[in-house]
Amino acid sequence: IQLIGRNSNTQVRNNRIHNNSDNGTTTSTTYGIYSNSTTVDASTDVIIIANNAIYNLNSNSTTMYGITLQGTAPASDNIRVWHNTIVLDRQVGTSVSVAGIHSSVTSVNTEIKNNNIYLNHNSTNTTLNAGLVFSSTTLTAGNPVSNYNNVFVGPNSPNGKFGRRGGTANVWHLSAWQSNTGLDAASDSIDPELIDPFSGNLMPT
Repeated sequence: IQLIGRNSNTQVRNNRIHNNSDNGTTTSTTYGIYSNSTTVDASTDVIIIANNAIYNLNSNSTTMYGITLQGTAPASDNIRVWHNTIVLDRQVGTSVSVAGIHSSVTSVNTEIKNNNIYLNHNSTNTTLNAGLVFSSTTLTAGNPVSNYNNVFVGPNSPNGKFGRRGGTANVWHLSAWQSNTGLDAASDSIDPELIDPFSGNLMPT
């Protein structure tokens, strides 16, 4: 799903995004939801990306992101990324850059809350392989607001981290992420024990 340009009060809700390439041979950059340079008409308008399930993504390209926010500020402001479940666990494309939620902008009035990210991909990429990726070097506790998320890195992802910030700093664990960024004070890093993500049953046990 792709959003570009003016999208005041657009809502991307209740979608199942999965099985983009079952044979695993696609060499295209893979995004579940892609928001690029989105704008709103007024500061009170928002773009909502909520209650989406993203799973069974395959890629032999260099990039696989569940949800990505891109653009040059003030684009990509006023976005709500709420209550999404993102499972990145397909075992293909071992050098892929992997991110559950990726933001390459300094977003104002943007919230990333109550998302469940399960990272269990076998990527050997040691540079960008994390649940939360914020490229900005000027992260603060309110820009964006990121909290109440659960990010779990499974045993098949020895190079997976909780987060990455500033384009260069990999942060392995939740406690270090909290002290390093000031974000996610009430977030968790626990195994959601999803019933059967391969078939799309993303209910925690």
